[in-house]
Amino acid sequence: MAWSGRFQDFQQEGSKPQSQYSSRNPNYNQLNSSGVTSTGRVNIRDISAGLPNTSIIGCVLTKGEVRSVASKKDTGTERYVFNFTIRDSAVDFINVTCWGGEDHINGIAQNFNIGDIVTVQNAQIQPKSEYDERFRPWTPSSLHLVANENYTKIELCSDWNQQEFSNLLHLPIKQSSDFFSLYDVSYNGQTLQGEHVNLLAVVKSMGAVRDIKTKTGRTIKKLEVKLCDQTATTFALTLWDEANINFALTWCPKEYVVFAADVKVSYDNYRKAMVGTCDSKTIFTVNPDTKEAHNLYQWAQTADLSGEDSIIGISDKDIDLSLIKDVFTLDDVKQMHSQRSDASDPNVAGIIYAYVTKFDLDGQLNRIVSIRCNQCKKRTDDATYLCTNINCPMGSSMEPPDTQAQYDVLLQLSDRTGSLRAVRLGGAQAETLIGCPAGQFKDMEDGEKTAIKWKYLMELCKVYIKTSLPTYEHPTPLVRILACEPAKPLEILELLPQPARGSSW
Repeated sequence: MAWSGRFQDFQQEGSKPQSQYSSRNPNYNQLNSSGVTSTGRVNIRDISAGLPNTSIIGCVLTKGEVRSVASKKDTGTERYVFNFTIRDSAVDFINVTCWGGEDHINGIAQNFNIGDIVTVQNAQIQPKSEYDERFRPWTPSSLHLVANENYTKIELCSDWNQQEFSNLLHLPIKQSSDFFSLYDVSYNGQTLQGEHVNLLAVVKSMGAVRDIKTKTGRTIKKLEVKLCDQTATTFALTLWDEANINFALTWCPKEYVVFAADVKVSYDNYRKAMVGTCDSKTIFTVNPDTKEAHNLYQWAQTADLSGEDSIIGISDKDIDLSLIKDVFTLDDVKQMHSQRSDASDPNVAGIIYAYVTKFDLDGQLNRIVSIRCNQCKKRTDDATYLCTNINCPMGSSMEPPDTQAQYDVLLQLSDRTGSLRAVRLGGAQAETLIGCPAGQFKDMEDGEKTAIKWKYLMELCKVYIKTSLPTYEHPTPLVRILACEPAKPLEILELLPQPARGSSW
């Protein structure tokens, strides 16, 4: 179920959330000189390396998989290891590593799930190693906990204040504004390849859990979740480990917003698109109690989320170009994008005189032309050309639907005030500019594509644009080209400042 949504109760942007277990909280147990509470509990922020006899209570943020490791002490035997992360305040969370025999470690791993409250008693407190930073979730602590089978006890904690800890599950572990839009990931793939990024997105649909056999013969589970936001209608996120898969199976499409911290993104050659993968560093926060998440949730309630693999464009209303008179610089456009609008129609049309500094017509075909189902107008699968819209009659058919090719091109414009990337060119406007329908473009020789590109690239053009101004419901502005033509010298002269009377050029 979705969170209740107290839309007025937000932290100030950029502020650091205060721990609800601070000394100003009457429920907080006072520490003695060793840092341990009167009940034996110690808070994560108060621990230090080597502190003995600690009892730490926290909610589980994420769990890893049980793994076997060859023992260094007893040759030919194996030890088992299991990792999880717990949190006891808005700003404090720490990684826990459990070591022991197979039955013991499997018993611990099966005893609790993500979101449960656990007690970790008498764990060793050690400085973090390089391994912690590379292969485990990021934590603000410089320490981590080591739970040994012979000394440490880990159990579910049922008698603590459940509501206080439950609130922590809705606070992202990163700043609420520290995330990439799905648009940014999809169209900056080369620079983000293999990187870990933060995402804020709506759950669009849930796939089925599948069993996958590895090369070593081991069977693992796989779940694919489709995400979307105001900038992109579909982004595939794959989960492999059972703990996160079980957690994700509780998510309801359109009702759940997810802040995914440290998702690994990469280019999928089969899909010909960027995708995300949950790995050992990833932590999910569902329905975050942040302004950005609430705005995204409200948008999702009325948005049409049936589209596949496309960028959400500006409304295709017929516009009479002769009525567009306002001339903007690119800096003017950026200034408009810097402030949210409360206008009933948050769209502005204007003219820009700018150079086309990026126009990759001879690049990857799927970034220039998309193939869409004629019945529902949604994008088809790049490999099979089957309709991927489950609500379309053709979406449940194994027969290729009647399709139509459509331009989806991104340009970069530059003038004396700066550059504006990811300016969208599509539809009839792209056909006019390129000189042929999208269906014919894919059969064009590379030399012909390059010749068309250089007709506009690095040339000063008169560009009619329509841009959406950012609103609280749609915070990411989009710019669409309505028409583009070489600039006429007389028009350019009219834009130059006129000399003062009596002065010379």
